[in-house]
Amino acid sequence: IIFKNVLLLLLFMIIRRAELEKTKGKKRILIYGRRKTGKTFFVKNFLKPEHYLFATKEGSILYKDRRMGKEELFNFLSYVKGKIAIDEFHRLGREFLDYLHYKGEELDVILLTSTLWLMEKKMKKDWPIAGIYDPVLFSLADERDVVYSIKGKAKKEEEIIEASTYLREPLLYQFYKGNIRKALVDFFTQHKSFVENLIYNIFEEEQRHTSIIYEGILRAISSGKNRAGEISSFLFSKKIISKDDPSLIQQHLNILRNIGLIEKREVYGKKRFYYLSSSPLLDIHFYLLEKYDYVEQELGKSYVEKAINYKIPFHVEEFFVKLFSKHFGLKPVKIEDPEIDIALVEFKKLKIVGEVKWGKKAKGIEKLDEFNVKKILIGKKKLEKEGIESYSLKDIIDICL
Repeated sequence: IIFKNVLLLLLFMIIRRAELEKTKGKKRILIYGRRKTGKTFFVKNFLKPEHYLFATKEGSILYKDRRMGKEELFNFLSYVKGKIAIDEFHRLGREFLDYLHYKGEELDVILLTSTLWLMEKKMKKDWPIAGIYDPVLFSLADERDVVYSIKGKAKKEEEIIEASTYLREPLLYQFYKGNIRKALVDFFTQHKSFVENLIYNIFEEEQRHTSIIYEGILRAISSGKNRAGEISSFLFSKKIISKDDPSLIQQHLNILRNIGLIEKREVYGKKRFYYLSSSPLLDIHFYLLEKYDYVEQELGKSYVEKAINYKIPFHVEEFFVKLFSKHFGLKPVKIEDPEIDIALVEFKKLKIVGEVKWGKKAKGIEKLDEFNVKKILIGKKKLEKEGIESYSLKDIIDICL
């Protein structure tokens, strides 16, 4: 167990985090984000508070080998010296926030919470700390940070990209030994309860209950149903909703987006949206649930391998969408006709289109000729074509360094 914990620590240590730059020069920071994104590790090892406190669901506070009530906490904060981190602070209620507001700069307190929707909603309204604390969203690790951090641990360029696609999810760090496909197979055959517990805890922290509709939506998206109408039809076919009507699921889509489980992307030139999973790891989980009901069944590794090999090109493509969106400072959108892998806009003006060739021959590139904007092509090797800016895997890795 000690060896495993040391290994986990080392793997966490190598992942560079862009959030560190966002916290520089700020004294009162509120770090928030979905569970299991590495918030606590980041605070303990990079912001280095002298004191770390954890608020339980019952409202008590854990500190080293002590358990404190709120009155004892206020007394503790009145005399303790140095930087303090309080994890899951939202469980301490309004009285605690009033106390922080009253004390102002006397206290050097970092706040952490696993709520996303609740936090953003309250910070816009009447929380006493609104405008006093600087919120820092902590999501999955930045694509560039993961590539930079693991480049010495993976031998081949293809492995660096595929591993970086999934190691944005800290839950996988302890399972990775240089082969991401093997790590994924081992994870989903031996530790499938990890994701089940993560989903349950995310909903619980956001004061929501998982339901057959939420799970049905996530299964639909993992199965390639990415538009509201397609998702609605999928749920109706499963008898999850009584009528095939996208308006019936709009609130559920919004909630899943607000708690960080799905993303919504504009369809370019259309008044509709494209929905996708926020995490490739969770996407594989729900794909396996829908295709094989793998939580209840004891699947052989060959079935899991097949599902992972099917999903990897889609996830790598999305990895490149996000990477180039950040690299060029542009917003990703979806182009449906013709279907384009990468489409980036500035405000509402299309600026870049691109194709990703991962396990595919360089066909379909002629689709890019329909657009009078910058064109990019990404492949495992440089694929020269006139009028198109080509990127090899070495070029991609260089971008991230």
